This record gives sequence, C-alpha cells and structure tokens, in this order.
Amino acid sequence: MKCLGPEFLIGLGLTVAVLLVYSQVRNFGFTTFDDDRYIDHVMVRQGLSLVGFEWALTTMVNGAWMPLTWLSHMLDTQLFGSWAGGHHLTNVLFHLANTFLLFVVLRRLTGALGRSALVAALFALHPLHVESVAWIAERRDVQSAFWSFLAMLAYTGWTRNGGVRRWGLTAVFFIAALAAKPMAVTLPVVFLLLDAWPLSRAGTEEGLLTSRGGKVFVKRLLEKIPFLAISLIISVTTILAEDKQGAVGSLAVYPLLFRVKIALLAYCRYLGLTLWPTSLLPHYPYPASISTVAVVGAFLFLVIVTVWCLASLKKRPYLAVGWFWYLITMLPVIGLIQQGSDFALADRYTYFPLIGIFIIMVWGGAEIVNRIRLNKAELSSSPARTKLMPLWYKNILWAGSLVLLAILAAGSYRQASYWRDTQTLFSHALALDPTNRVALSQLGVFHRRQGQMKESLVYLEKARRLYPADYEARVNLGQLYKQLEQFDAALAEFKAALEIRPDNPDVLLSLGEVLARKGDLSPAIQVLTRGVELYPGNLDLRYNLAIVRLQQGALKQAELDFKAIIRDAPDYVYAHNSLGLVYLAMGKNQAALEAFREAVRVDARFADAQANLQYAEGLVRSNSSSPTSSRGGVHP
Repeated sequence: MKCLGPEFLIGLGLTVAVLLVYSQVRNFGFTTFDDDRYIDHVMVRQGLSLVGFEWALTTMVNGAWMPLTWLSHMLDTQLFGSWAGGHHLTNVLFHLANTFLLFVVLRRLTGALGRSALVAALFALHPLHVESVAWIAERRDVQSAFWSFLAMLAYTGWTRNGGVRRWGLTAVFFIAALAAKPMAVTLPVVFLLLDAWPLSRAGTEEGLLTSRGGKVFVKRLLEKIPFLAISLIISVTTILAEDKQGAVGSLAVYPLLFRVKIALLAYCRYLGLTLWPTSLLPHYPYPASISTVAVVGAFLFLVIVTVWCLASLKKRPYLAVGWFWYLITMLPVIGLIQQGSDFALADRYTYFPLIGIFIIMVWGGAEIVNRIRLNKAELSSSPARTKLMPLWYKNILWAGSLVLLAILAAGSYRQASYWRDTQTLFSHALALDPTNRVALSQLGVFHRRQGQMKESLVYLEKARRLYPADYEARVNLGQLYKQLEQFDAALAEFKAALEIRPDNPDVLLSLGEVLARKGDLSPAIQVLTRGVELYPGNLDLRYNLAIVRLQQGALKQAELDFKAIIRDAPDYVYAHNSLGLVYLAMGKNQAALEAFREAVRVDARFADAQANLQYAEGLVRSNSSSPTSSRGGVHP
C-alpha cells in the first residue's frame, strides 16, 4: 500500500520514539521553577477571552513580547484547568510536530530521505532537548520552533515556485515564531544559509569573491531586509524591556570581556554536552574562575573549525551551513547580552541551534561511510564481494544509528523523569551540584508552599548565605519571612532585592504588601503607587494599591480603582469581591450584592465571595447596614 511507504514508516517510528520518551509527563505536576509565572498568571487563569487576547498582544511580560505563548497557556487552562499533565502533553505535541516538520523540511530541501530522518530523530531524542519539552514554562521554545519550521517550509516553496502568497506565508510564520519567543530573530540568517545549501542560490557555488557570486549573494541578502528589519525591532524592544525589569546584567556587573569569555566557553561546552549529554542541570552557574588557557583554547578551536568549514564551502557546503546555523542561532542567548544573574548556559537554548550540528554529523557521517565503502570496494578482487559491499555497509550504518538513537532515547527518558516535580528535579540538581543556588532556592520555595517552614528556612538561608547578592535568594527568603509574619526581616530582604534589581515589579508588590500588613499604610501606598506608575499593566500591583486604599478608608478612590481593574480584566475575581466590600463600607448593600454575585459567577469556588454573598443577601433582606463579613487583608 502506498500509505506504508518509507515516509509513513519513518513518521510512525518518530512518533513511537517521542511518545515512549515523553508520555510519562502526563503524570507530572507543575514546578515552582517559573511554571507559576505562566500558569498562575492572573490573565492565564481566566482562560481564553477577548480581554486576554488584547492583553497578550499589547503587553511585554517577563521582558519579552510573546503573545502566542500566552494564548497557548490560556487555551491549556481552558481545556485542562489545573491538570498539569495536560499542559505537559501540549509541549510534547509541539515537540512531535516539530520533529515531523524538521524531517519534511530537510527532505524537501535535500531529497535525502534517510539522512533527513536521522537528523529529525536526533532532534527528537537528544537529552539536551528534554528541558524544552518537559518544562511547561518553556512552551515558548517548542512553539517558536514550530512556527520557524513552517516559515522554512514556506520559504522553500517561495524560492522554488515564487508567488506573493508563499512570501506572505513565510512572513506570517516568521512573525508567529517571534510572537512565541524572540530568539527566532536569527531566522532570516537561516534562510540565507539555506540559500547557500541545499538551495544553491546564494552564489557560493561560483565563489563569493567572484563578481557573479558576490552579486548573487548581495541579491539574496537584500531579499532578507524586511525580515531583518523585523528582527531588529524585536531585538531592541526585548533588550529594553528586559533591562527595564532588571533582567539584563549591566556592563558594571558583567564586563564585556567577561561576557566574551563566557560566550567562547559556552559554545564549546554546548558541543561537549551534545557529544556526551550527562550531568545535565536546570541551572549552570558561572565557574568560580575562568582559565585563560581554556578561553584561548576555545577561541582557537572555534576559529579553526570556522576556517575549515569556509574552506570546504564549495565541496562540502553542508559543513559551513551547519556550523554557522549553530553559531548564529545561538548568538542571542550565548551570554553577550547577559540575561539574569549567574547563568552561564542552559539546555533549552540548544533546541533550535543544535540542528546545525546534527546536519554536520549526519551528512558528514554518511560521506565518511561512503568513502570507506568505496575504498574497500576498490581493494576487493572479488566482483561478488564488491557487489555486496554497499548493502553490508548500509546495514552497518543504520544499525549503528539505531543503537545511538536508543542510547539517546534512554538518556532522554531518564532526564525527563527528573522533571516530575520540584522536589525531584532540584534534589537531583543538588546531588550533582550541592551549592547550586537555584536548586537551593527552588527547594526552599517548594517546602514553603507545602507548609514545611523549617525545611524551607534551611534551604533559603543557605542560599542567602552562599549568594548574598543573588536576587532570587533574597526574594524567596523575604517571602518566607512574610509568611512567618517576621515583617521586619522580610522588609530587609525585599529592600536588598530592590538594590539588586531596582524597581522590580514583583519586589515592589511584596514590599507594599508587607508594609500594609505591618500597618504602615502610607509607605505602602507610596511603594505601590510607584509600581503602578512604572507598570500600569500589572493588575496585581493595581489591586494591592486599591486594597490598601480601602484599608485606609479612601473608599471612593478604592471604588474607582477596582472598577478600572474590572474594566481591563472582567474576570479578575478578587476585584469584584473587593468592590463589594467597598460598597458594604459605603452602605450600598444592593450594589455590594451585585458585586459579590459577579465574583461568584466568575469563580464559584471562591469561598470568601460565597460567604460575602450570603451575608449581603441577608443585609438586603433585613435592611441591615452593619457588615460582619469581609475579605480584608491584601491579596498578593
């Protein structure tokens, strides 16, 4: 049957392999490692809505514009609610789709069935890619790659058949990739690399230094100007947004020379992890010291490989294309623009860039095997043996490939199992690196949320002691002190965190809450007002400011604040409930009743709103005007 052709069998094999490795994630939970930033976000909790759609398109959150990522999380919440397994499986489906798309793209570009399949299999099963798939917060990674592959497919069609529609599809898919994760800014350069090989339309076959070759290359470069302009806009806005939130390290903290050294070492370290993917961590800290010898060695290695690939451009163009694919697509995250603190590299950054290395490995390996086969055939004096030689070597090649893929799949299965929950993931990380600051902080947060305060205190105080200048260590310890109602200690930690990342919205929110709980309402209003001025789209800051005004007795201003929040986010249940409290304080019992009804409509499981609704109904029936039930406090 035609449907059982080689493409179908390859697709079936890839599907089975991916599901064998990743089907376990359906039983996994959320982690405290950024999952809450996305899944527990106030807009995501509402599911899909027109307000959420507008918010996702117009807001820069966590230092990036990525509306498609936010919308996908909203859809998951709509479909799966709090079942973490459903959110995990969406990542797996994206990864499976990416594997198919990569196979189709390479097959159409090169016509090589087996080699395209092997690259797709390496992409699907390499342990370095587990983080992007098994970590819910990295939906942006797998989704951006999905749109990038579609853009490459459309671009291939446009280069071969032309047409405005195909060019338009390429542009739409490229923008979609950027709208999932800004790292796709390098995709126009990938298009240019594909022009060189395998499309053979960049002038490299004539030689870039020749008149004709140079003209052809310039022409192909000019084709990419619209895409490059879009990339430039996204790059600049992302850097500015991350810098505003304190996520980009300054040159004073991370000197340029230091960044260059880290980048050189990281390029080589990623290659080492590609060949030997063991002891993988969710966080790799900077080395305690940087060896000059290691940096010089890394620099020389990268230069030698680059020169060798360029020298082989005419005879083996796949070498240069694969190598520059790796170098250039890794550039946004290699460390020259430092994101976060003490963050040397990350497995997730390899998700798209390693395709270039896989192309070199597979096409280069096939060429080596073919050379050996031909040399053996020439040495053989037996015609019969010579005839059987190609089949024998082909079987060896595929057998070796399958063994390699099985080893990678086993490693990925084991690596994925560590992402079961926070405790499993970071206990494993601490076993590999006992002083890992992120593991200490995350285990502290995990135990705090489990109500295990003593255990939490041990981890968080150790993190603060080892890394006093670390933002996360300060914030997490401050949150613990706040929960323990040690408000002075919490204030000290939050103020220290603000010195590290000035005007960070999360810290301003926590600082304002602690001041309010201490009874220092005026200072709390000052802090929260500054936060709202800096981040007018942050609903939690606006809500907390309104709550403190309610506590202060500024009822009319609090009413206006809550109404404004509801106008911008109609499903923000706490605003409805608190508006009802304002009306109770004003003696407007009927208005309070309607506000509480709306809160219960938005979230029928909200116990405070249910209790307040019953109380308001009693007030309206009895014509009483003295409230005995209120939510009170500040909701974080």
